[in-house]
Amino acid sequence: MPPIDWNKFFLEQKPEAAFLGAGAGFATSPLRRRFLQSQFENVFKQYMGGLGQQAIAGRLPERPQLFGDFMRNFDFNRLFSQQPRVARGASSGFFNPRTRFLFGF
Repeated sequence: MPPIDWNKFFLEQKPEAAFLGAGAGFATSPLRRRFLQSQFENVFKQYMGGLGQQAIAGRLPERPQLFGDFMRNFDFNRLFSQQPRVARGASSGFFNPRTRFLFGF
């Protein structure tokens, strides 16, 4: 029996730790941190959906990909850029404020 890799064991028991650890370099601003914290369920469902598709097709490998390994290759920037502008914190009101407040009419 091979020795237990306690790091992988921990990350599989606590998938939130794998997710937040993998996204630490992405969360460089408060907006990105909030976005990261709100996406765990979506990313985990994406991972489970991939495993489910493999199982339904009868192609589930003998050793399925672990969630920690899935997170190691996950592209947070791509996920963030696919979101609507409002979810990314970009709104035209920030760059184009209403002028009546600027001039006090």
